Amino acid sequence: MTIEKRLKHLILSQYKSLMAFANATGVPYTTVDSMLKRGVMNAGVGKVIKICRGLGISADGLADGKIIPYETSESKFNGKEEEFLRKYRALDERGKKAIDETLSREYDYSIHELTSAELDAMFKGELKEIAKQKME
Repeated sequence: MTIEKRLKHLILSQYKSLMAFANATGVPYTTVDSMLKRGVMNAGVGKVIKICRGLGISADGLADGKIIPYETSESKFNGKEEEFLRKYRALDERGKKAIDETLSREYDYSIHELTSAELDAMFKGELKEIAKQKME
């Protein structure tokens, strides 16, 4: 199987279509399509890097004809968070809006609960006691 076919398979395993992938990465659909038809090596470096980032693969590996996951010690996401991000990027605008609204609502709810718990503790004098202990 050619690198272009493997790349297309990888894209479609992570995104619902080539168009969804193009939208998520900011690379024009025609560029993605052309790259898959005419060859990765004929594409511009900047586009290849964007595509590799969108798929989480190494651009160096792709240049060698291999699909290798890109791993960095700078990654701040665990596997589940990366999966959520990949799925989010594949959504259309309606889906992203629904997720954004849900996340915002749940975040506000969790902050509100934390604030309520702190207020309850203050009224009970527990925070005062904790502060005293820390100062000793």
